[in-house]
Amino acid sequence: MSFSTEELTLSKNITDKNLIECLSQIRNSVEQLWTSDERIVRKYTDHGLNHSLRLISYTVKLLTACQKSIADYLNPLETFVLMAGIYLHDIGMQCDVLKWPEIKEVAINIYGAQFDTLFQASEIYNSYTVQEQQAIRKNHNNLGAAWVELAAVSENEFPLSRAIKSIPRMIVGDIIDVIRFHSTIPIEEFSSCPIDQHRILNQERRCFIAALLRFVDELDIESDRVDIETVKTFSFNASNAVFWWLHHNTKIMIEAGTEIISRGPIIQVCLLVNLAPMDIKNEKAVRYAYKYINHFITKNDTVVAVLQQGKLAISIDSKKSGVKEHRLMDKLPLPIINFIEELDSTSLKLGDIDKNHLVQNNEMIISKDVENISNNANQKFFYLSEIEKTSGIIKRNNLYERFDELLKSFKVITVEGISGSGKECFIKDYFKSQINVYNFNDILLYHAQPHETLDEFFLNLSTEFNLKNKFYFAKCKEFLDELQLQNKVLVIFNFDKVNQETFLEFIELGVQYAKDVHIILVNTTFVDNLKSPSLVGRLQVTEFTKPELKEFLTSKGLGYLKDELLSSLLEKTNALPLAIEVFCILVKHLGSIPENLLKGSLSSDSRLKSWFSSIASSLDQKNLKVLQVLSLCETPFNQNLANYIVRNNHADHGFEYLQKTYLIQKFSLYRWNVHRLFADFCKGHIGIEEKKDSHELLAQYYYRNAMNQFYQKDFKEQLRWLTQACLQFQYAENYKKSERILVDNAKLFKRFGFYELYIRLVSCELYNNAGRDLWLDYNFTHCCLIVGKIERAKKVMHRLVKKLDTISSIELKLSLIRLYAEILYESEQGPEALERFNIELNKLNFNNVHIGILNQVKQTEIMLLTELGDYVQAEEKCERILNDCIIKRREFSQAVALVRKGIIYEAQGKYDLEIDLLKRAAKIFEKYKDQRGESWAISHLGLCQIKLGDIKAGVDNLVNAISTKSNIGECSIDHKRVLEQIRDLNIDVNLSLKVKEELTRFSNLKY
Repeated sequence: MSFSTEELTLSKNITDKNLIECLSQIRNSVEQLWTSDERIVRKYTDHGLNHSLRLISYTVKLLTACQKSIADYLNPLETFVLMAGIYLHDIGMQCDVLKWPEIKEVAINIYGAQFDTLFQASEIYNSYTVQEQQAIRKNHNNLGAAWVELAAVSENEFPLSRAIKSIPRMIVGDIIDVIRFHSTIPIEEFSSCPIDQHRILNQERRCFIAALLRFVDELDIESDRVDIETVKTFSFNASNAVFWWLHHNTKIMIEAGTEIISRGPIIQVCLLVNLAPMDIKNEKAVRYAYKYINHFITKNDTVVAVLQQGKLAISIDSKKSGVKEHRLMDKLPLPIINFIEELDSTSLKLGDIDKNHLVQNNEMIISKDVENISNNANQKFFYLSEIEKTSGIIKRNNLYERFDELLKSFKVITVEGISGSGKECFIKDYFKSQINVYNFNDILLYHAQPHETLDEFFLNLSTEFNLKNKFYFAKCKEFLDELQLQNKVLVIFNFDKVNQETFLEFIELGVQYAKDVHIILVNTTFVDNLKSPSLVGRLQVTEFTKPELKEFLTSKGLGYLKDELLSSLLEKTNALPLAIEVFCILVKHLGSIPENLLKGSLSSDSRLKSWFSSIASSLDQKNLKVLQVLSLCETPFNQNLANYIVRNNHADHGFEYLQKTYLIQKFSLYRWNVHRLFADFCKGHIGIEEKKDSHELLAQYYYRNAMNQFYQKDFKEQLRWLTQACLQFQYAENYKKSERILVDNAKLFKRFGFYELYIRLVSCELYNNAGRDLWLDYNFTHCCLIVGKIERAKKVMHRLVKKLDTISSIELKLSLIRLYAEILYESEQGPEALERFNIELNKLNFNNVHIGILNQVKQTEIMLLTELGDYVQAEEKCERILNDCIIKRREFSQAVALVRKGIIYEAQGKYDLEIDLLKRAAKIFEKYKDQRGESWAISHLGLCQIKLGDIKAGVDNLVNAISTKSNIGECSIDHKRVLEQIRDLNIDVNLSLKVKEELTRFSNLKY
């Protein structure tokens, strides 16, 4: 068979006739390999010669899209390596590992193939099991590489041996590398490839060729790739068949873009998925098709970056790609439609690619091979051990000596200094040099965000500290215990910006902690609201001294500057380390003249802004836009987020340049930051609408990652992403989406005890979202009630009660009425609570109300009747609930009713009737691991036992109950009343101490 037109076009770039002849032999041998009856991996996707010809066609289209010649991108030898790689890249799919075990051994021992399946010989011809085929498919790139190596060097005869032996030996290694990296292995790992006598191309060019092969292989997803009639004939599982149907409906467009960069027009690649008129009306089918497109875009992000570095200006155009109606397209079969509609709108599992975690739209696809890079992509902490020692950091001796003294004397230390004074550099460098002196295992560096609650702090650390308690005080103590056990120092940057109300109790616990623990709080302002200021050490980080300035400039290669200039530099910058760092960048990287930078009588702030402006003006508009969006990110940000923003702004090598000019600082492996002063400068130069768009872009990134975690069932990690998404949607003033997150995930926030975090997020909605879903108000008020913010809860509820008549949902009305009554009860307004409760209930029709909500309403009514002394009616209603719970097997509701009935007897002094009810309730709560319910039952049980004379059992139960309630931060009036009843009994020293501590805690609560 002669070469196709595209093969001839590409091969014309090869000037050596021997290499052309070699390609011909390879091509013919590969064609025979795929046309034989033997099929090892019996998938219905084409991997044979026709597939290779399509890849060559796409290669030609890409390299000639902008009227350039192939020689502009590839030299003759590179063209040969590419074409040989295209013909041979999938031969591993045809590797008979039982017949040729040597190939498998080399693939494992030399190229890192991993087989989880034990291959069994079979008497049936060409009979590999599905699992065995999957193992071969997974390792086909390494098998192909091993096959080429053995065929080239072994005396044994393998399939393709003659053709491969015709390849010049010095080029074999280049082809092997291209085959290996065309699939599976992250292209970023190409740097691990060896350089030896069997590789003639340099590493950068081999990587470029591998990326080009990988990309055109990914482009081969049009209808030619699959036989849709085969898919129709063999009733494949819909989860696999949907992938083939999408292939069948795909059209790839390659054209020269209108955008011009320094090396010419950008080559634009677009994906179009054509759907029949009936399917285009199906919202879920369209959404699923868009996910398929976006999966392709994000999956190839790194490959495109490699191609761009190799001078191939290419872009996958997300705006022009899309889903279109096509009147002649076949309608998707009913099983495919059913499969799509059954999936949640954020799930995507496309046949062979289900090993990847999908994120919607333009989000990164995170391969399990690089999971260690991006698993915690919004992580706000890192360890000092992850940071390389950087140049240009000087030892500030006076600060070192003072900090040494503080560490020996205090558990909590605040480090204070204005923004840009070098606090963070000082902390990092100090511990880098002193960590062995103190024998700390590591330093945990945490970057708090403005208004962050303690809930968020624990949520962000949840990947590192698996705290089992969900309640506030217990969680604080557990975290301090874990910190001490791991012998780590905690450093919290930006502590002065956090929600002080929620953090101060934690800091106080750290101050009073009995064991050796160290917490460093880094602030730009003086923190004066600590509860025990005399027990907290303080360090002030000040500006550079002249000797420090000299040392710093020398480390930056500017030690030649004259003394006169140094004095001027100190004066004009107020010796601020950050300002001096910016001065060095302008002189060293942008060629500014030092004297010109220090001219004039500008204030130090104005001068620094003008310097920032000079650096910013060195950026093109795209890179400036990237910097502005990154300035809006919570820091530190992850590499994937940076790539996402760079890609969305089509910035060419922007991230690298931003790092080079210090506009972006590297914190640790894969984590970066924009310095706060420069971020503030950038934010000030973004228009309001542009800023909203940027926040919307970030919100989409976080939300898609949250959905990814949902399908991995990592709900705590999902909450981290949801929190970031919600905040960004609020900054973008897209309250419709932030509201949806908060309403849909209220139970998730409560499940993990993140009440303060939920309160913080909903507070923004209460002030800004006038047309919000009132379930938000309900959940907000409920969280306030749980954490003891009664007055705040009451204020919101007063407004809600006035709106009751306008609310159409009967379940929402009932929930609000019940909650309002409980708030009034907690405020010791029992009579008013019952009156309002009955008035509102009498207006409602209870038909079709969920049984769970009805039971809650009835339990609240019993509580109010008991409070007002109507024990007969309260007991009757309680008995009805108990009978109903037994019949319907609602154990948890039964336990609540048992305690309610016990309290009715307690109020009447019938302790002998009460005791058995409370024991039964405690056992049920224990079964469901409900600490709040169990401590409620045993606190009344302990009181009852003391009243009946069983002092020891009563004291034990009360001590346990009070300890639990203290740990979970119990704030109920019921708990307070039990404490007041036993306060003056003086029957046990330990119990009296516990009671006193708890009543003190109650007195400190901010209602």
